[in-house]
Amino acid sequence: MRNAILLTDRMWSFDFSTVLQVFDGDISPIQKTDNTLDIIAATPRVRLDHRIIVGASPLPAPNGYDLVVVPGIAYPNPLLDETSDSYRNLWDGQTSCEMARTWLRRAHACGAEIASLGTGSFFLGWCGLLDDTRVTTHWMFGDALQHRFPKALIETDVLFSHDETKRIWTCGGGSSSLDLCLTLMRRQYGQAVNAAASRTLLVSSARGESSPQYIPEKSKASEHRGADLSAITIPVLSHPEFPWSVESMAQLGNMSTRTMQRRFKQEYGKSAIQWLLEERLTLACELLETTTLTTGIIAKRVGMSSSDLLRKNFQSHLGTSPAEYRKAHIARS
Repeated sequence: MRNAILLTDRMWSFDFSTVLQVFDGDISPIQKTDNTLDIIAATPRVRLDHRIIVGASPLPAPNGYDLVVVPGIAYPNPLLDETSDSYRNLWDGQTSCEMARTWLRRAHACGAEIASLGTGSFFLGWCGLLDDTRVTTHWMFGDALQHRFPKALIETDVLFSHDETKRIWTCGGGSSSLDLCLTLMRRQYGQAVNAAASRTLLVSSARGESSPQYIPEKSKASEHRGADLSAITIPVLSHPEFPWSVESMAQLGNMSTRTMQRRFKQEYGKSAIQWLLEERLTLACELLETTTLTTGIIAKRVGMSSSDLLRKNFQSHLGTSPAEYRKAHIARS
């Protein structure tokens, strides 16, 4: 895979380091021999926040990239001023930024997927890539993004968004940048590599696209102190083969089924049973990639009663069969 981070001045070092750690760091024991991550910009040095200066390679030919990531903007509060075009001062009239915009458009036209982190979505909008595109950003900047780019289809109630037709990924920034990067890693290298990287980073698993960005303080305060979902998720993930029900999961957390469902909806954007099914499918993907076990054995190990049920869930949620998934992973490896 050939990936790139596209930089301009005044981008957020947190996002930059997140991409580096996931795609270019030594965080997985599984070798990614075909991985290339280019740090590119129109200038040889780029100034990020906190006086961090990064050396970058010149903008290369735009063809041949699988993924280009655009970090968020450091100190983005001027973006909130809808009465002025001060946000344009970040890029308009600056030769290096104009060159970066032209390059990103061409890379996208050549087939690259584009991912922006947090307020990097404004740069995508400035590049003309958000028209009729599903997109999210940090919840504080959703209205401003809609005001600047009225043709964009804003979704500020999700952690990250993928417009498959437009090949555009966006996220809310902050910790969701890690969720998105791990999701992109899983798509490129499979669940086994992703799981190894997640364990190294002490992340149980990347939160899904539908997970909510923001829980109002009032809602948080109304929950009792014992409503920690780790008391449920850790035992369940340790024994996925157990026939878990809503009732048995709620008992683990010492809470009512209603409270548990509300907590899962707040934390993961889905019901407890939906969460459980997705985790079982994730584990099944890892076993298909790393073992030669039959689908019947894998089905039992992940808590599904038969290989037929495993195939049915694969088809409805992943759009493929276990056999085709395994074959595709072998071809990719």
